Amino acid sequence: MPTSKDDVTSVYFSVAKCVEALAVSSRTFDNYKIQKPPILSTVVPDSGAVSACPKFADDHRYLVEPACGATLSAIYSNVTQRLQEEGKLGTVSNALVIVCGGSSVTLELLQKWKKNLNL
Repeated sequence: MPTSKDDVTSVYFSVAKCVEALAVSSRTFDNYKIQKPPILSTVVPDSGAVSACPKFADDHRYLVEPACGATLSAIYSNVTQRLQEEGKLGTVSNALVIVCGGSSVTLELLQKWKKNLNL
């Protein structure tokens, strides 16, 4: 298991630059211990993260980086459906996705990433 950012970046290179977090805040952890919500972790390929970005831009007129696209891919790809089929997630009638991270993305970069990933 990686223990530093250097370990994470040496293991895997991704266009999603700010996804890795090696620890959560103590307040987040304290809230988790009280509420104990289920946590589902899944890996999203760069292609899923990048392809979600223009879909979100089309729907909401807001550019986001692939790090945000990784989360959005749960909505725009089959991640939610796959987790349901695996019995890990029940019926979802509403979903909240916190969207952030568009300050360093351009249409040109999105096109470059799509081309590099053969999308």
